[in-house]
Amino acid sequence: MRDSLIQRLCGLVAPPIQPCYNKGMWDEVERELGLSLPLDYKRLIETFGQGVFVGEAFCSGLIIASYLGPAKPSERAKGFSAYFQDVEAIEFGIYPETPGLLGFGSYADKDTIAWNTVGSPEEWPIVFHDPESGFHELKDVSLLDFVISMLEESGQLHKTGVIRIGNMKGPHTFTAEP
Repeated sequence: MRDSLIQRLCGLVAPPIQPCYNKGMWDEVERELGLSLPLDYKRLIETFGQGVFVGEAFCSGLIIASYLGPAKPSERAKGFSAYFQDVEAIEFGIYPETPGLLGFGSYADKDTIAWNTVGSPEEWPIVFHDPESGFHELKDVSLLDFVISMLEESGQLHKTGVIRIGNMKGPHTFTAEP
């Protein structure tokens, strides 16, 4: 399933020739975080690395951060946690709490994306925080499905109007970013 999704994603946007932060020891990252990470996240990072997916009409795009980067994984996680600690009326725990929000990306320079680390990593809901409309928990959506739905503008966030149709209109590119 993961392989077909990564192939589908690669059909929408070519991976970079030189990905950033796509190699490393996942077991060391997970040991430091105290959590296992979803397999599709690892596959996405191994293929694309850290960077941003953009469409022709929108310049800030969907940023995916790599826990294999130069920052210690726990420090990267705490950076995302600091953002969530400033949000009022948060209904989730925040990493290092488990379950809690473990950030991994952002959208449009203002929306933050995390997992709610409840249950098995393969079942973690994705939580999208938009400062204007609040928290949106996406259950039963893998990270690869989420990224594809963002590029195709077909996901729940588009259907409910949280993200405007046209913002990620293709053709798409991915830019590796250190």
